[in-house]
Amino acid sequence: MKKPPPRNQEKLTWKTKITLKDLFVSIPSLIYYLLYYLLLFKFPVLIFMENKKSHKVITGVLFLASVSIIIFTNFYLSKIPFSEERFAEGYLAYNLPCRAREIYTRLAAAEPDNVDRQRNLIKTAFECLSSTGSEAGFLKHMLPRYTQRVAFYPEEAVSWWAIGYIYLLDKRDDEALNAFRNALQYNPQLKYLNNCMGFVLASKGQWDEARGYFEKEIAQEGAVEFAIENLIYNAIRFKDIPALQAIIRAPYFGRIAYSLKNNIFYLMKDVPQYIWTGFMRHFEGLDIFALIAVTLIGIFWFLYFSGFDIFERDPLISRLFIFSLGGISTIAAGIWYDFFEFNLGLNLTASFMHNLNFCIFVVGLGEELAKIIPFIFVWRLTRRVNNSYDAILFAGLSGLGFATIENYSYFVGRGDVTFVGRFLTAAPLHFTLSGILGYHLYRAAEYGKEKTPAKTLLSLKFLMRGIIVAVSFHGLYDFILIGPPIIPPAAFLMLIWALSYLMKLIRQSLQIEELKHNKSEIPLHLLPSPFYLFVIYFLLLILIYLDASWTYSPKVANAALLPLYLGTVVTSYFIASFIHRESLGLEEFYGIKESGVTSHKLSRPE
Repeated sequence: MKKPPPRNQEKLTWKTKITLKDLFVSIPSLIYYLLYYLLLFKFPVLIFMENKKSHKVITGVLFLASVSIIIFTNFYLSKIPFSEERFAEGYLAYNLPCRAREIYTRLAAAEPDNVDRQRNLIKTAFECLSSTGSEAGFLKHMLPRYTQRVAFYPEEAVSWWAIGYIYLLDKRDDEALNAFRNALQYNPQLKYLNNCMGFVLASKGQWDEARGYFEKEIAQEGAVEFAIENLIYNAIRFKDIPALQAIIRAPYFGRIAYSLKNNIFYLMKDVPQYIWTGFMRHFEGLDIFALIAVTLIGIFWFLYFSGFDIFERDPLISRLFIFSLGGISTIAAGIWYDFFEFNLGLNLTASFMHNLNFCIFVVGLGEELAKIIPFIFVWRLTRRVNNSYDAILFAGLSGLGFATIENYSYFVGRGDVTFVGRFLTAAPLHFTLSGILGYHLYRAAEYGKEKTPAKTLLSLKFLMRGIIVAVSFHGLYDFILIGPPIIPPAAFLMLIWALSYLMKLIRQSLQIEELKHNKSEIPLHLLPSPFYLFVIYFLLLILIYLDASWTYSPKVANAALLPLYLGTVVTSYFIASFIHRESLGLEEFYGIKESGVTSHKLSRPE
């Protein structure tokens, strides 16, 4: 007869210190930085226009700084103990569930009656198997671990709950419900249990009964945050206004996230509170690393695209004003989303066509309209927009302000692993699509001033082209990102196309301005250099490394960030060299064949 598993094991705690041996894990990081700066030195012509010594000095200083920071962080934190749970949390944060699963397996075996550790083990096992394409074997892999225990100890509520949780993740609600009911017989106050019961019942449409279980979980101080979120979500889903009113009066209302409060106030038709929480939901919590990253990203793209305004530069205060209005326009986008979700029931589902339409006509159209409102306001009520590049710049800065506020909510909600992606793709794409739409609106208005049929038709053509390009590309970009992991590189190619189109419009605008101002030469040395993209990119990587090291330990940072480093160094290099060629357009626009030229005389037609 098989020996039963031990009822209780001694509680174990692992404390791991960073030692000198662990520093060797940093070697890949050091190699990455070396590769990164070798690329910068080897191809200076593609990365910055002029072969400046100052650029090489900066790269050398940054490389030495990066090595010093890695070594200092490892040695300094070697005196601080990090628990195994902290390691596991870090691996989960950086999308390494299989490493976290190894740790939680040991922790769960050490404390079989600890429901938190059993939950973490089951969840990480599910994520690990899903990430490797083996989710079909999840039940077969995890279920025997707990069915064996209940065979010997049928009154063990934790194991019954674990069986139910496994069935729940496998979307087998009936089996999950039966297991949860067995657990309730032995320990009705077990953490997570009442919340899970409510979740399953709500998914089966039994809202009244589900609500009672959520309220029990909250009253027992169990998984309070999960229960509150499920209670609010389902009260909104079933439009239970009395339940929402009770939530507003509840003592835990202050603990609720602004995003959930915003949904409540929408259904309650409390307009002032709805608008306030709609803006504040982007600032859930204060994260100093996220704040620094948002500032760096915003400053870089703000100065980079402002650098093309070389003939009649607008005051900084005007550019900051439209940038700020773009940030506030996130409120309008939130109203748009809520209208479609709560009135028409539109949100992301598993349907291919539904998601495609949602991304284009809700996300793409809604956000592009929200971002263009500040531009139209400034354009029509001030005299700042007086040429086509001003239209690109002011509309684009509105989009960049929108992206900056959106970035902070992403960074706080999803962690610093999103820093680089938002810097290299999301922020410039928001500027690009808004700039394209602003340019076409300006040109359409110019042609619309002439009342001839031909000019009116041309005006409509520009208007429709701008809307279609901005909305469709925004929607398709988001649709690709929510698809299978193998597809997102296509989103990067879309960004490159959009940037190429924007740079073409910028070159045309500069050519018009050059002729208008009767300049004999273009001051190429004033145009922005993509070299600084690498500087900001380096600073973001250091932020990510420091954040991961101080939060979870250098071990996690060294192991988790290497794929990010290697995966994005080529991307950043390609974007920088591409922007250099496209933004300056040396060969095709100015007729310049060599680098190092600071100005160029243009031939004039007689």
